[in-house]
Amino acid sequence: MTRFLASVPGYVYAQQGSALYVNLFVASIANVKMDGGRTLEIVQETRYPWDGAVKIALRPDRGGHFALNVRIPGWARNQAVPSDLYRFADDSDEPVTLKVNGRAVPLVMEKGYAKLEREWKAGDVVELSLPLPVRRVVAHPSVEADQGRVALQRGPIVYAAEWLDNSGGHVRNLLLADDVRLTSEFRPDLLGGVQVVKGTAVAMAYDDQGKVNERRQDFLAIPYYAWANRGPGEMVVWIPDRPASERQQPQPTLASRAQVTTSPAGRNARAVNDQNEPRTGGPRRAAPNGSSTSWPSPPRSRRWRSTGSTTRAAASPGGRPPGASSTRTARSGSPWSRPGPTASRRTATTGSPSSR
Repeated sequence: MTRFLASVPGYVYAQQGSALYVNLFVASIANVKMDGGRTLEIVQETRYPWDGAVKIALRPDRGGHFALNVRIPGWARNQAVPSDLYRFADDSDEPVTLKVNGRAVPLVMEKGYAKLEREWKAGDVVELSLPLPVRRVVAHPSVEADQGRVALQRGPIVYAAEWLDNSGGHVRNLLLADDVRLTSEFRPDLLGGVQVVKGTAVAMAYDDQGKVNERRQDFLAIPYYAWANRGPGEMVVWIPDRPASERQQPQPTLASRAQVTTSPAGRNARAVNDQNEPRTGGPRRAAPNGSSTSWPSPPRSRRWRSTGSTTRAAASPGGRPPGASSTRTARSGSPWSRPGPTASRRTATTGSPSSR
């Protein structure tokens, strides 16, 4: 982190020859040395990413001709990512605007940057306006797990719905229809001050008779980076937008009401009885912070055989045997054995628990 913070100015601005590049939008003051001995002070004012207004004041030590290149993010050009993996569900017709000293100028795009090449003098001001509507993102059809679902994005920020902000303490049973209007507001009292996305969702749950009940409720999403700061619970990024993709909340059972305790291992046991079952995969495992779960595929087990001072591994259903000695010299790729001081004096028989 220490090295990253020191390198941030190099990410915000760049210089090549007589051209200056504004890569990131950060309230800042920077001094840049240009070719030809010119020194340029740049003062940037913005609340980005919560606000799309960016004001850039230029203060060269002497006037002259050079190019100012201002990056226009892909999301502001209706491009979610530079591939077809994700795309916006619809196009936005809100334009990006650029002004110099209060007068609108056309966007001359070159490799993702708006190029402003002219005579500049101290006191010139560039104003960039980036529209920030709430957008729905959909995945490529090959991403099976995300079909029938949408992610929410506003500007560069992707959003997540978290249990604490939505009625009932559940978010995996919510449906966010495509025709629901989504709005945004800044909440200074939440998570240090964040822009939230609001709308109306439908919560679906089974009743005592095994029928699905639908309940309309307020919906709130926070920036994805800010989740898991208020205790363990449900979170979802890809939200169903049709009933076929939604997960109905089951009725509580004796098992789900039970209190699960474990030996102190730094893990949360909620995954044991939270009523969320994987469709595929191996044994279920709780995440270290207890806020989410994953289902890794079963690891490939190994059968161990020792010959002389060399331990060999082969696929078998038994996993690591108790006799795999840490004092044996292992062939390349063995994850268990390490060289030891007695490796040259002992031989182990397969499965021997006493070999050391």
